[in-house]
Amino acid sequence: MKKLISILLVCLMVFSLTACGPKKPAAEDPVNTGTDGDKVADPAKDSVVIAILASPDSLDPMGTTMLYASMVFKNINGYLYEYNEKNELVPSIAESYEANETSTVYKIKLKKGVLFHNGEELKASDVVYTMERGKSHPFKPMNYELIDKVVALSDYEVEITLVSSYAPFIGVLATPNFAILNEKATTELGDDFARNPIGCGPYKFVSWTDGENVKLEAFNDYFNGEPSIKNALIKFIPDYNTALIGLETGEIDYSYVFPESAKLDIEANPDLDLFYFDSTSFHFITMNHDVEALSNKKVRQAINLAINREDVVAVAVEGEGKVCFIPVNTNTFGYMDVKGYDHDVEKAKSLMKEAGYADGFKLTITAQDPMTKKIAEVVESNLSEIGISLEIEVLEGNTAVGNFVSGKYEMGILAINNALLDVDFLKILYAPDGTLNLANYNNNELYDMFVEAGQISDQVKRLEMYKQIYDMLIDEAIYVPLFFPNRAHAMSSELSISHVGGSSIAEIYNMKWK
Repeated sequence: MKKLISILLVCLMVFSLTACGPKKPAAEDPVNTGTDGDKVADPAKDSVVIAILASPDSLDPMGTTMLYASMVFKNINGYLYEYNEKNELVPSIAESYEANETSTVYKIKLKKGVLFHNGEELKASDVVYTMERGKSHPFKPMNYELIDKVVALSDYEVEITLVSSYAPFIGVLATPNFAILNEKATTELGDDFARNPIGCGPYKFVSWTDGENVKLEAFNDYFNGEPSIKNALIKFIPDYNTALIGLETGEIDYSYVFPESAKLDIEANPDLDLFYFDSTSFHFITMNHDVEALSNKKVRQAINLAINREDVVAVAVEGEGKVCFIPVNTNTFGYMDVKGYDHDVEKAKSLMKEAGYADGFKLTITAQDPMTKKIAEVVESNLSEIGISLEIEVLEGNTAVGNFVSGKYEMGILAINNALLDVDFLKILYAPDGTLNLANYNNNELYDMFVEAGQISDQVKRLEMYKQIYDMLIDEAIYVPLFFPNRAHAMSSELSISHVGGSSIAEIYNMKWK
């Protein structure tokens, strides 16, 4: 339960890929301080200070689903495959791979000379250890259940056999919890590994001060080349306005954290820039089908028709979002231009009458922060036009998500991030009796179509099946898709970054000072 709550709660803060550019005079570097604690300017400009919203819970990539943890450990670890600035899967630790016709067996060749931070060379045995550790890890990290067995064919070749065919598997290898670990270091550290990680990525772990920051330093023997930024301080700043002030004073160089309302001010500031990227954060309304009225498809369709998504975007994110009718954005495999429910109050009223609810009914809608409360207020106004009276309750995040997962709610507003960049990831929302089937909607035919589509190697044929799936999702109106926000990070205008990686993570290796 704790793991699943983390998945969804963190989803409220999620982002994804591709971008714009950045400018700013040399900022002082709080990583280096004088004896009195005052900041000392770093003329070499080889350090960066990054603000994230919260402290990690663990730096074991298999022991957490928390986005803030990934924002740290993605810089420490290496992966067999990565997404580049074009959202293309490219080899990283891997050199190449071959898959059999059924996409059940993957032979992966490894690069030679890849070093871990303890000086050991990465071998196939480390990949085998990583996969076996993931399969048996008590936290049960996502997607390791796909793996049947892993064997080292040589020091630099590994064979992974899956339980069943799974076409997006190479994309799975690029997700945060599939970091390749060093068997010796991880085993020796034991439980201490979660706070003292050793990886093969571009940055070495230095220290973690609870409630304050994590310090990293460049690993000059990184297999993809020496990092430009030599020192990094990742600060935990839970207040948006505090982070904004830090940006404006130069105490912070790059920030995930700032008020949406400050975008115009940031853009007008010659010392700052915004770096935009496509979001994979799917914002939606979940409806509990165990509620009698919501078990009626015509009622759900009426709700989808009554909600003005353009108004939701205007109010919730000040217009900085893209209305959606399916749970995938343009940077995710499976995206297609599918039309859903237009805003049509009269048609919604007609469906309510057909469903036997011409006089409407009352429901409670659950929000969990200021943004979702704004969404709830728009939805309340919209649904009042078709006779549905909503009471808005605002709960603390863990409590709200716990209620969603346990089915103790009627309607709720949340978001989920697609770290896989493949629509197959979203089947967790529709799995019959699955814990993340928040709607309590059970349709074996729909879920079987999702599973079958994930087994099709031919991408054209996969897309054909997803078109059928989307038609069914829209007709069944299981959830209410709302929007994908236009995401941006704020940064010094003298700092540049090539791209923001999957799950909206800004990797320090992709940054450099102008």
